[in-house]
Amino acid sequence: MPTAIIRSGICGFTVRATADCEDSAHVALQIESDCPNYRKIAEALHEVDAFHELFGDRSEGQIWKVCAATALTPVVLSLSGSSSWSRWRRA
Repeated sequence: MPTAIIRSGICGFTVRATADCEDSAHVALQIESDCPNYRKIAEALHEVDAFHELFGDRSEGQIWKVCAATALTPVVLSLSGSSSWSRWRRA
């Protein structure tokens, strides 16, 4: 199960995101954080469609919509290890 631990240098909060994919399409997410904003995201994101998130319009993806509702940049929750800040910033 892939896990990412993100330690923010600015606010000092930590986010731990774990993904589990049983069928190569639906990804179960577990997000833990001491950040109140990311706790809101954790409450809203439990499972995503990997194909839609990776190959669909970013602005229509569930991750983007949930992060936009909390005014956070979704780069932390990217399902692709090849994503970069500049890729998300262009959306």
